[in-house]
Formats: sequence, structure tokens, C-alpha cells
Amino acid sequence: MVADGTYKAEGNRDSDFKGKSILLESENGPEKCIVDCNGSSIDEHHGFYFHSSENANSIIDGFTVTGAYSVYSYKRAGIWCENSSPVIKNCIISGNFGAGISSIRGNPEIRNCIIKDNNSSGIRIEDKGNPVIENCTIMANKTTYDGGGIFLGAGRSGMNKPAVIQCLIALNSTSRYGAGIYIGAECYAEITNCTITQN
Repeated sequence: MVADGTYKAEGNRDSDFKGKSILLESENGPEKCIVDCNGSSIDEHHGFYFHSSENANSIIDGFTVTGAYSVYSYKRAGIWCENSSPVIKNCIISGNFGAGISSIRGNPEIRNCIIKDNNSSGIRIEDKGNPVIENCTIMANKTTYDGGGIFLGAGRSGMNKPAVIQCLIALNSTSRYGAGIYIGAECYAEITNCTITQN
């Protein structure tokens, strides 16, 4: 349980669960518990980095993640998952230079989150990703790559079968393809009861 506050600098960013089953929960919700990564082009940082086969027993609940920076902005993110499938819920992911949440070869559950005003895709899923994205607001993200709101990429290691359920996807933009949602080859997404508007 994490007390209210704005958490910066070493020990409070690039957080790594190291494969452990941990529930990391804010005491009073994301508006009062903020991870400010304070990243820059010469000092890259992320809020959380999952890369040790974490599963649904690794949970982030109720944080704002902001200020992450990745030179590889089309891939990395405020929350970056690689070969991992954590649960991310009740979070605000905003104001990052890079995707809000990025996953490669993983199946994260992203529920009840607000993902907005990031300088890349709101959510980026690629290479055999089968996430569940449910009851999220994905808004005003802007990228020069594909997928302003959500990028669901090609399944190079096998078919992707993501689920996007009861989400609002609005006011996102791209200079390429799929301002609201981009769906790549070998990706068989189920998009259910969503509002996709003004992208």
C-alpha cells in the first residue's frame, strides 16, 4: 500500500517486480499517488518495467504514471511489458514521451484506466499479444506511427487475439494509419461495445 504523494528519482521509477507476485496499490487512488519518471532524451526512464514472466498475480492498482521518456517512443512506454502479463487497473497514464502502455509478447490485463495525452500510441500491443483492454478511456494520444489510440500489431510469433471491451477511444491522432485503432495482419481483435469517435 503506497501513501499519497509524488514519487520521483531513483527507487521510484523503472520499478521492476522481478517475476514476483506483488499487489502494488495506492492508498487513495491515482490522482493522489503519482509516479513522475522525470525522463528526458539523455536520461530515459519508465514508470514500471515488466520483463520477468510476470502474470496476473503481479498487479498495479491506482497510480498516475507521467514523465516517462523513450527514444524508441513507438515501442516503449510509461508502463512497458515484455514477455509478461501483469494486471494494470485504475491507473492514469498521461504525459509520457512514448506509448502510455506498451507490450510485446505478453497478455496484460488493462482495466478501468485513463490513458491520455501521450506522445505515441495510448496502448501498443505487438508480436503475439493477447491482452484484455476493458472499460478504459483512451484519449488525445498523438503518434507519428500507426495507431494513435490503440496499436494492435502483427502476430509475428503467432496470431494475436486481443479483446477491447467497453472503451472510449476519442480524439487520438496519427500521421499514418489508424488514428483510433490500428489492427495489423494476423491480428484477430474482438472489439465490443466501444465508442470510437473524433479520431
